[in-house]
Amino acid sequence: MRSGTLRGLVQKHIGESGDTQQAYTAAADELDVLLEAGKVKPEEFSVKALFEELVDPAKQFDVTTDAQTISEAISASSFPEISNRIFHRTAIPQYEVQSGVADMLVSEENASRTQSDEVAGMTDQESLEMRPELMSYEETDFGEKKYRIYMADFGRIVSLSREAIFDDRTGQILRTARGVGRKAGQHRAKMIIETLEMGTRTAFKEATTRAFVYNGTAVTQAQFFSSDHSAVIDAQVNDNVQNDALGTAGLSNALTLLDGMTDERGDEIVVDVNTLLVPTALQVTAWQLTRSPEQFDTANNAGNFFGPGGNPAGQFRVLTSPFLSSTTRYYLGDFASSLLWLWVWRPGTATQGNETTKAFESQVVQRFRFNYNGGVGYTDYRQVIRGGA
Repeated sequence: MRSGTLRGLVQKHIGESGDTQQAYTAAADELDVLLEAGKVKPEEFSVKALFEELVDPAKQFDVTTDAQTISEAISASSFPEISNRIFHRTAIPQYEVQSGVADMLVSEENASRTQSDEVAGMTDQESLEMRPELMSYEETDFGEKKYRIYMADFGRIVSLSREAIFDDRTGQILRTARGVGRKAGQHRAKMIIETLEMGTRTAFKEATTRAFVYNGTAVTQAQFFSSDHSAVIDAQVNDNVQNDALGTAGLSNALTLLDGMTDERGDEIVVDVNTLLVPTALQVTAWQLTRSPEQFDTANNAGNFFGPGGNPAGQFRVLTSPFLSSTTRYYLGDFASSLLWLWVWRPGTATQGNETTKAFESQVVQRFRFNYNGGVGYTDYRQVIRGGA
């Protein structure tokens, strides 16, 4: 972007609105549209050029100027709004790439509370009953079940120092922004995978897992992935764990378990089996199992039910995550029907300008924050099978 363009953009909006702060926001919004459309890129902007154009066009400041004076000048300009949009458009794409696979494993809703939220559900209704002639239909009854999902606020702050402006460390700032976004995406992905495995979640610093809190009771990993749930959760057996290695037999047995699931009343249910999740160590096996027309793990080259031309329900989507804790365990089912992510607020960035203590102590003239507030938990166990030893 040519020198003076941003300053001209800001002046245009000041002339249109007459309100300086509104003009700064409008100019930043217009720039954000260009960034989102890819018409301009964050790498095209220089920190020093932004400062000179938006804060110090008369070039009154240099590296010897007091940090607090610079910070106050930045806060009074459009620099915070515009630089934050550039920071945001640098960090968010990295976040989205890193959390992309895990996003496919959850459904999302907005939370009504912070810290934790109770999600209410209805117990499954009875099946239809035949109505004899001249008799009334049977009245259905239902109960309520509750799941508690825990959320927290997660984030990082990036500081812009006085030296960074005058040394024009544009690359350093953008690398930091990309790094924050990348780590944030990995953080969310790991939280989802740890929840899926019913392990203790490092993000929440849990001593015992709260990945599935059913009617006020935290279910353990051994109780969740079990050959019998009748004593702990809902009086149904519903075996959702088997020890066969990933292969034709293992996947067939996992499907058989899913096909045998019943609801709280003992009625059979249909699970939309759509995803196979494997660790990196099993990704080649998973590819052979779902993409080869022949059974790769048999000697007679029989047709592969799970490959092209087989599996009437359609091929499974195969996903891989490095955050799975085992190199031999795999998971099959409809994860998004069981795992619910609640957002208090979605990933975003913010900026802070003048802050006397930081400017005095650390020569910091502006700070950027990346954060999100949310959490994930199970709402059922029937749609997920764990396979492998």
